[in-house]
Amino acid sequence: MKISLNLNSIVSGYDSNTNFQSLEYYKLALHQWRSQIKLRSREQIILGPELLIVDEQLKKLDKEYLEIATLGRVGVGKSSLLNALLGKSHFPTSIAHGSTRTQSSILWKDYIKGDNLVELIDTPGIDEISAAAREHLALRVALSAHMVLFVIDSDLTNIDLYHIKNLITWGKPVIVVLNRIDYYLEKEKNHLIDSIAAKLPKCQMGIKLVAVEAAPRIASLSPNGKFHGKRQPSRIESLKQVLKQDLEGYGKEMVILNAFQTVNQFNNLLCRWRLQQKKYSAQKIIGIYAIIGSLGIIVNPNISVDLIFILILNTILIYHLSEIYSLKLNESKLKRLIIKIATHITLFGGISLGIQLFLLFLNKDSSMLSPRSNNFYIFSTVTITISHIFSTIYICRSIGNLTAVELLCTDYLLTRKFIP
Repeated sequence: MKISLNLNSIVSGYDSNTNFQSLEYYKLALHQWRSQIKLRSREQIILGPELLIVDEQLKKLDKEYLEIATLGRVGVGKSSLLNALLGKSHFPTSIAHGSTRTQSSILWKDYIKGDNLVELIDTPGIDEISAAAREHLALRVALSAHMVLFVIDSDLTNIDLYHIKNLITWGKPVIVVLNRIDYYLEKEKNHLIDSIAAKLPKCQMGIKLVAVEAAPRIASLSPNGKFHGKRQPSRIESLKQVLKQDLEGYGKEMVILNAFQTVNQFNNLLCRWRLQQKKYSAQKIIGIYAIIGSLGIIVNPNISVDLIFILILNTILIYHLSEIYSLKLNESKLKRLIIKIATHITLFGGISLGIQLFLLFLNKDSSMLSPRSNNFYIFSTVTITISHIFSTIYICRSIGNLTAVELLCTDYLLTRKFIP
């Protein structure tokens, strides 16, 4: 089955000023792509769960359903921040240490204004679970959420930077939220904010940094003479303002972008899987073409004819491999491969000429290879023929492998241009 819908042509004209009617067109295009995806039985076992993620994203796309997820180390106040946004205590919190052990969510019914449904997602601390689980969690959040609030309560750590860079790679809008800013003196606040801003990775969409007080407390003396923290109203107006601008400004676009990114990921997985499954057949065909090339060289060792023969043979090989992989090369990639073939043929001709010059030099200096006998003719013919055979085998295998790489990067996989 060929993935015949060229998604690259769909997204190439996208810009941030796309109107609602155009967004409806993108929805239709994605559903059209989905209708063409038919997994084979073994593919269903391997890639079925990934396709379910795609289907979930398409459902969210139809409902214009937005997800905002928190991510951060244990105990930085992720749950408190979401409670402050909700205006009520929904997510469990703990003063001593992080209390979130599983991912949980709630609809944000008091979302400022807009047509989108917004869901707030709380996640466990990324530094309290095993490395493999942490990696899986970050990947799930990156694939599912439309926006990520990366919460910190101090300067950025290596773990923080690692996950922020991964989110940026996935093209996710990230807002870094510096919580508990009230813990610092005024001079320390400015120094900390400058330090964090300097460490944040540079990216096209930019990373916003917002300082908040999600659950501020002041020391209070109780009647029994003990001090305890007295809860104060949260101060998150700056974050609400940023969210309002982003969600009302391009909330629909974020839903579209997230769907395309999920489709992009699945498309890559599907094509890589099919390429891997067809690799054995492709290698067998490459070997057959190498043998045909070798036999052609033996039949006619003339260098001019050999060069034309190799050019035709490898051009046919490219088209044959494209049929095996059920993928097509666009014009630019085909030209690139033809140039590579020409480069190899030039190298082939150079090697042949070099060997002939070497044999001519050897003939002049060696009494063993007298031109009066047949020894030199036989020796030179065999040497040149063997070199041509090995060169032909190398060229066929090299062009075959290069073709597989170009097919893997075909335009049926979305380009990075569409990722914000």
